[in-house]
Amino acid sequence: MNRHLDPDEVAVDRLLAAVPPVPPPLGFRDAVMGRIARRHAPLYEWAFAAALSIPSLAFLGWELALGGLDFAAAVENVFVAAPSNAAAA
Repeated sequence: MNRHLDPDEVAVDRLLAAVPPVPPPLGFRDAVMGRIARRHAPLYEWAFAAALSIPSLAFLGWELALGGLDFAAAVENVFVAAPSNAAAA
């Protein structure tokens, strides 16, 4: 039992803990992905998705412009330290 739960949540936690995990049937993921791949999204869905992604891409560009050198140095440190099995990697 989790000691950080409120008293009202203990019964629900016990109920959910008693349910054994069940893996999805074999081929389930492939069937769902195949169904999605066959479906052709209308143009307005692509336009809406692009419109929603523009602010995120602008923010990412802004952050890279402000801290791009720090990011490049961090990536360089990882590539330098990784082959040496250093703990600082």
